[in-house]
Amino acid sequence: MSEALVLEYVNDPRVYAAQQSFEVSAWANARRQHYRAAVLWTIVLVVGCYAAIRAELVPILFGFGVLLIVHVANAFPYSRIQRRAIEAATKDLPTKHLRLVVDAEGLHETAEGVASFAPWSSVRSFTVFEDVLFIELKARLWALIPRYGLQPASASVEKLLERLRAQGIEERSRSNVA
Repeated sequence: MSEALVLEYVNDPRVYAAQQSFEVSAWANARRQHYRAAVLWTIVLVVGCYAAIRAELVPILFGFGVLLIVHVANAFPYSRIQRRAIEAATKDLPTKHLRLVVDAEGLHETAEGVASFAPWSSVRSFTVFEDVLFIELKARLWALIPRYGLQPASASVEKLLERLRAQGIEERSRSNVA
């Protein structure tokens, strides 16, 4: 194997937000529940509007109409609600300075003075999502390397991708990440 690659980078709230977005399976059930409730409330408000029209109660119709418009404007699309939830959950997370050394043995990461090591046999797959390289390790652990967070003297993410491919690590699309 060639010489070690050294990447120094910063993980900030944008990286954590990308990680949350990446975990699509965690959001699938929430999306389903959200739309079920949104449709139910939409039906209730439409029935309220209909009843107000039939009873010729204009102020009540106006109230239900305003509620319906506000509800629909805030409930759809779910992606906007999801993005707001992710931003709220990640905005106060600390920025971390990391150093990743990739050599013949595997991945050596130092985060805020804490060193960890993952041999190549523990690296399961990798993918790039929202300009962040996700390296999946066994036990559902991840190494997250943002392209935009690299220090100028670091090796490039492209060189790391080449090294991962050379090691025979599976490259996955976001849709087939378990």
